[in-house]
Parts: sequence; C-alpha cells; structure tokens
Amino acid sequence: MSAVDPILAEFGYFDVATVNATDGKSASGHIPLRRDRGIVVTVAEKNPSAWLSAQVDFLRSYGCNLPIEVWAYEQEITAEIVQTIAKLSTRQAPVFYRVVQDYRHLYRIKEDHGYQIKLAAIANSAFREILYLDSDVIPFKNPELLFESPEFKRYGSIFWVDYWKMHPYNPAWRLFGLECVDEWEQESGMMVIDRKRAWFAIRLAGYFWRDLAATKWHQNFLLGDKDFFRLSWRATSTPAFFIPHWLTPAGLYLPLSNKFCGITMVQHDVEGGPLFAHINLLKRYILSKKYVPGNSILTHVKRYKLPPFRDYPFPAGPLPRTKLKWAHTRGFKASLPNIDEVQCVDIDDGERFGVSPVTEIVPLSNINPSFGKDLDRVLGGYIDAELKKSSYHPE
Repeated sequence: MSAVDPILAEFGYFDVATVNATDGKSASGHIPLRRDRGIVVTVAEKNPSAWLSAQVDFLRSYGCNLPIEVWAYEQEITAEIVQTIAKLSTRQAPVFYRVVQDYRHLYRIKEDHGYQIKLAAIANSAFREILYLDSDVIPFKNPELLFESPEFKRYGSIFWVDYWKMHPYNPAWRLFGLECVDEWEQESGMMVIDRKRAWFAIRLAGYFWRDLAATKWHQNFLLGDKDFFRLSWRATSTPAFFIPHWLTPAGLYLPLSNKFCGITMVQHDVEGGPLFAHINLLKRYILSKKYVPGNSILTHVKRYKLPPFRDYPFPAGPLPRTKLKWAHTRGFKASLPNIDEVQCVDIDDGERFGVSPVTEIVPLSNINPSFGKDLDRVLGGYIDAELKKSSYHPE
C-alpha cells in the first residue's frame, strides 16, 4: 500500500493505489488522483437511481464531460446503485462512487449523520474546483460555464439563495461569532467551490458537524446543512458570490382543483437565465397517489412580474417555545401550501410592509422551449420503474 502525499491529502486527494487497495469502490476502475475540476453529487435516499440517472443524462446531453463523484453512506451502496453508476460512466466522462465512512478521509464520518454527507463529500473530494449538486438537481444547460465566470474567478465560491430569512435572534449568529446580517438563507442543493480558497471555511463547517450529538443540537435552530456553509464562509471571511436572482417555483396545474402547485425550485445563472431545477417536491408528487403517469411533470413557472421587495425587514419575533427555524419566523417570501393533498411551494404576492409584489404564471416553454418535454422523456422511464417498486396505484 502506497503512502498518501501529505500535500495532496490536505486537499482531499488520495493516491489511486492506496484507495483501490482498501475499498475498490470505483465503477470505472480508478478514483482520480488529482483533477482540477469535477462534479460532486451526494445520494442519501432509498432509491436514488432514477434522479441520479436523469441528472447525468442531462449533463452529458449538454456536452458536459466533467468527471463525477457520487457519494453515499456505505449501507446505501447497493448493487443497483453500482450498476447504475457503471452504466453512466465512460472513459471520456467517468462517474465514480465514493464511500463517506472511508477511514482514510481527512474529514471522517463513522456513522450515518444524514445531512453531514454533503460536507464530507466536499471536504474529501478528489477535485480542487467542484460543482456540488444534490442528486435531484437537473440542469437547464451546461453548468461548466460557472467555472469560467468572472464571479467564480474573483470570489472562488458561488452560492444560491433560498426562500427564507434566518431570524435575527437565532443563536446560530452567536454560535459563529457573527453580527446578524439581513440576508436570505442559502439553498445548498448546488454550490460552486474552489476548495483551496475556501479550505478554512470548509474546516470550520466540519467542526460544527463533527459528531452526531452536535448535529442533533444544531437542528434545534437550523434547518439541515445549508446555512452552515453561508455562516462558515462569513465567519472565516471567505468570499462568496450569491446569484442576484430569486429562485422561482416551477410546477403544474393540479387536475382536481386546477390550482398551480410548485413542486420544483428553479435557480438561475448570473444573467438571470434558468440554470438548475431542484426537483425536491416533484419526487414527493410523483410517489403520491395524485400523480397520473404519462402526464407532463413540469408545465409552468410562477415568478415575480415586477421586482419584489429586496430589503423588507425581518419578521416579528417568534412566539414563546417555538423553534426559530420554521416558516412563520423565517420570512414572508414563500409558503408551503397543501393543495389537493399535494405538498406545494408558492411565492407570496400579498401585501407586506406596504409593498405588493406582482406575480405571474407563465408556461415553462416560454422560458426554456424543450426542458419540460426533455424532462418527461428522460425521467419518464426511470419514474415508471420506481413506481413499480413502490406498488404505486393512482386514485
């Protein structure tokens, strides 16, 4: 077994012989010793093959041949996942799978800590410059353009905003030694990071996610992992560029009530064009009894017609004994209505602080003529297979 170069190990790079001699967890035969740039994906769900396959299919269809690391907990590396990744991988565009609990990782995890997988994948990746994607994020176009953007070259990290704001009394501000900042929370389903330039911030986030007890404690006032990145970057004065465009919900009109239901988060590029569709609620809709196989999955987008209020104040303080992280204390930009027994997301258009934003619902084809049809085509076969596994029976 060969030794790990200490300089490479500092940035998460391992000698190929060392890695393969221990776990052999590579669908293509090698884990890259050193790559300047690549995509990091995490899977942390029971049956991720459909979403992962669709994601890689879209990436490759745009001509994106960057190597992809797929990270998972050891118990989730099933034969099905191994076969899926092997089918997706080619010599020109390799796809690897990596095990989070590998004892040689610089940032080590001994057990399944849920959200912690994302930070572990970023900290231990073989790539210096990474595009991180949740496995249920589908690109509208080739995202490689982000690495060449002036914003990435200047700041070294690109983040996207979420629907919410963190309350000014949230103890996370004090935990990170920060003054409260009136800004939107982070949506961490996609991130672009130069790990060398952001290494101190990554290590600080790792400290707060160091064990299961700490993880559970943090979840009392922070939702998931997402804001640990934003706050760690701030606490270490690590630059990051936030895309200056609000995310918008994409979805469909439900047949029962004919009401719009947002089931996907659309994030944008620097110029404001659609770049990523985070299909987090779409997965729930498809596995619900309200989904009709064969129907289009995404047909419309709800967006602000007039520029909304960017600088409206924080919400009022929480009621006694309520958690500081939940929607009624986290801002008024979005809501999570239940329509026809389907969980949806909606952006608010009611008056807030004397300002009334104007929204509109437009066909998805107006924004991207082919994406909806391509999603139906690519995801359709995978969805049918998943529904058969779940003994799905529509109402």
